[in-house]
Amino acid sequence: MTDEQGSETTAPRENGPTLPLSTFWLRRSEFSGHASTHVRTSALAGLGVAWLFAGGTDGDLSTLATAPKGLLIAAAIFAASLGADILQYFVGAQVYRSLARHYEKQDYAIDDLVPNPPWAPLIPAIFYNLKVVLLFGGYTVLVVVFLRAL
Repeated sequence: MTDEQGSETTAPRENGPTLPLSTFWLRRSEFSGHASTHVRTSALAGLGVAWLFAGGTDGDLSTLATAPKGLLIAAAIFAASLGADILQYFVGAQVYRSLARHYEKQDYAIDDLVPNPPWAPLIPAIFYNLKVVLLFGGYTVLVVVFLRAL
């Protein structure tokens, strides 16, 4: 785009708030980096939970059949919270990757200001809120199980 004097500008091509295109790539990198970290941590946590429910030493998964249902429900809720945590970063990375590619195809330069659609941060926020709700839900179930055991 050019201004009144014919100079190139980095004005947005659409209405709404703008960010440099490089910020989209930075956000994509941040989200994907966190996803990798959480995948490793979650895999180890899942192995630890399975080991604990299996008796902690012999690795016999048949002990899951005798575990209290409340503990299994809490474990499933915690697993869902970990899944939502991973999805927050994975989906966020994909959103900003797609937006960056979209703007590159429209010939924006890496430091041009580009529109930041209001829905873009909302998608990962859904998974953020879900993981927090699930985390509290899992602990609520655990508290109920422990209170009933008293």
